[in-house]
Amino acid sequence: MQPIKHKFRRTVLQDGSVEPEREHSVTRGSEPSWRTALRFGCVLFYLLMAPFLCAAGHAAEPMARTRATPKMKPTIPLPPAGDTYRVIGQVREIKMFVVKYDDRFYRGGEPVTKEAVKLIRDMGVKTIISICPTEAERLWCRQLGVALVEVPFDEQSPIPAETLKTYLAALNERASPFYVHGFGGTHRGGVLGAAYRLHRQGWTFEKAAEEFDRLGGNLKRDATMLESVRKAP
Repeated sequence: MQPIKHKFRRTVLQDGSVEPEREHSVTRGSEPSWRTALRFGCVLFYLLMAPFLCAAGHAAEPMARTRATPKMKPTIPLPPAGDTYRVIGQVREIKMFVVKYDDRFYRGGEPVTKEAVKLIRDMGVKTIISICPTEAERLWCRQLGVALVEVPFDEQSPIPAETLKTYLAALNERASPFYVHGFGGTHRGGVLGAAYRLHRQGWTFEKAAEEFDRLGGNLKRDATMLESVRKAP
């Protein structure tokens, strides 16, 4: 602050002399102490928080770019086209892909939401045959009016004869079309697809196994399950 000079009137002393003119300086614009302290506190706060504010800004920038990028459904290899089946492909909320064998039989991956079960129903399916049923799937089927047949079995062991009997009986007695699924649909679901060809459509085991292989199965890995199907009455 610049001092400002102020002149005062001359003072006449008692002896009649005149006191010389004096100058006093005062400071204009002096601030109260609380305002100075407040200003100092604001500056200190900014200096302390600046690194954190900058870091937050840099972190938000890639996040904004990520949100702007649309999520793409991962693409999985589909089976080749064939004369005896139709590959429908990936269906929303259903694992892997869906294959239509004929007007009575579909097989694919596990439906993971109620919307997926609704999509299956909208394909005309009346009965779902599940190798890996869950409480959620049971609930969705009841709510949507879709029949559910449970035929659980392990892919590392022969399929129990009673399980195959339940499955083949359902193909005869339950309303079609059917949707058969395991977890992904290519191994256990594919084996039940081969059983459908062999025991309900009269195919030879060799022809059913060849189609099973084309649709994503593994003749070596799944040989135990396939052998169970061939020996089924």
